[in-house]
This record gives sequence, structure tokens and C-alpha cells, in this order.
Amino acid sequence: MFLYLILSAVLIIADQLVKLWIVNNFNLHDGMEFINGLVSILYVRNTGAAWGMFEGKMFFFYAITAVAVGTLLYLMFKEKGKSKLLLTAYAFILAGAVGNFIDRIRLGYVVDM
Repeated sequence: MFLYLILSAVLIIADQLVKLWIVNNFNLHDGMEFINGLVSILYVRNTGAAWGMFEGKMFFFYAITAVAVGTLLYLMFKEKGKSKLLLTAYAFILAGAVGNFIDRIRLGYVVDM
């Protein structure tokens, strides 16, 4: 179980470092193509959820994130010792939720790409 929490922590750090790189190297709405026609990034800010839904409803996002993190931790402890793939997936989802939460607290929006 500890391994999956460490994985989440590493992913959160990687998430924040990539977002820092994006913010420092791109203007808003600028992008870069890595593999022609296949992989590219575009720097955007999201003040809502997916596709900007619930824009500006920060308390809603704080509450949802708290519920999501609590649920994920519960599920991770419940599944301890069972499916490694499922625990890995939970670790990735947890890292995404916490990474976006850090952005919302620190910046008031999520750095998306």
C-alpha cells in the first residue's frame, strides 16, 4: 500500500514540475507539437471542471476533491494486497486530483495542456 502512496506522491511532483515548465515556457494558448500530427500540447487555464463546466465554483471543487481523495484512499486501503493494476490506477487518479487541487489553491485555476 505504501508503494502506491509513494507512486502518487511522485506523480504529484511530476505533475507540478511539468505544469511549472509549461507556465514558464509557453504563453497562454500557445503550444508545441512533439510528434507531427500525433502528439502536441497547448497551454490553457481551466477555472472550472472538464471543458470549463462549473466555472469559478471553487468551493464546489474543494468539496468534490475532498470527497474524491477520501474515497480513493478508502478504496486503496480496502483493495490493499489485491489487484496491483487497480491500485496503480487509483494512485494515478489520486495524483491527478491532488495536483489539480494544488493548482486551484495556489493559482485559482488548473494549468491544463
